[in-house]
Amino acid sequence: MNPIFQASSNHRYDTQDFMKIDPMLGTEEDFKNLIKDLHKNRIALILDGVFNHVGADSKYFLSAVTDKTGPYYSWFNFINYPTKYQSWWGEPRFLKSTRVMLTTITSSAGPTAF
Repeated sequence: MNPIFQASSNHRYDTQDFMKIDPMLGTEEDFKNLIKDLHKNRIALILDGVFNHVGADSKYFLSAVTDKTGPYYSWFNFINYPTKYQSWWGEPRFLKSTRVMLTTITSSAGPTAF
């Protein structure tokens, strides 16, 4: 399956929030029901998770460009803070991470990057 996270494009490779399903695709409850129905029929679902870049309008990048001490600043490689940064294939709408980003749903300690 293509990425399902909230994004500003139809392909959703420019994630805004890894913790939200794009409303264009349904709700979290819809997703849970899909998984339940698939598992009943012994079908596994593989999602295309894009965790090494996000969209320029992502909550992670917007936080990083406004707060160097915030939790997401280390996710990005700023060449000249805050206006010049490493991007995916030179496309400024897709911000490349310095490492793979995985946010743990169950973590109360905040964002985690690996």
